[in-house]
Amino acid sequence: MSSSKTILDVKFEHYLEIGSSKLSLFLSQTQKKNLSKYFLEIQKWNKVFRLISDYDEKRILVRHFFDSLSIIHPIDNRLKSIQGKGIFCDVGSGNGFPGIVLAIMRPYYQITCVDSKEKKTAFLTHLKSLLNLKNLVVKNERIETLKCLECDIVISRAFSSLSNFVNMAGRHIHKRGLLVAMKGKFPKFEIRDLYNSKWKVECSEPLVVPDLNASRFLLWIKPIHCEKKFF
Repeated sequence: MSSSKTILDVKFEHYLEIGSSKLSLFLSQTQKKNLSKYFLEIQKWNKVFRLISDYDEKRILVRHFFDSLSIIHPIDNRLKSIQGKGIFCDVGSGNGFPGIVLAIMRPYYQITCVDSKEKKTAFLTHLKSLLNLKNLVVKNERIETLKCLECDIVISRAFSSLSNFVNMAGRHIHKRGLLVAMKGKFPKFEIRDLYNSKWKVECSEPLVVPDLNASRFLLWIKPIHCEKKFF
């Protein structure tokens, strides 16, 4: 074992490789190193700022890292379908899932992480510097007051209801852009609440998260006036 690596580093990288393999993801050495550093920083900051409620290392790996990694291929595929340039926004980014993971895995995408809580954005700004994420922008603002970002995809993970999501973040996509919500249980009542709005769920996509015994979905949302289908 390298003297610069702790037992925790080795365990994390071992499980990370197993999980990424199940997701058909290839991780470069830089990506492994950055994901490991991210994991360790979560551990350090969580002791003081309680960034996330999970403290168990395996739960953090599965419920946050694997969960975020599970969207990589679906995001890639949808971006191609709308011929996007790779401009993303992670709304209510919090501790950086999935925005930081996406920035690490896809350095050719431009990622903006937005959160209104200063301690959260302080952590994200720290990660940007530590991991040298040149493709990442961090904004300590409310998404509804932010200048239009003209994104291909705006993503949320446990941010709010679908109605609140489209109302607050919908203006940040360009005319062919999409909103995507990461959800646990299938939100049929939230979808029903969109029926009288200017938005609709174009499709829902089940996710398989390695070692997670729970349901996960991606919901792809677009304006109703957008008649051309991209799926």
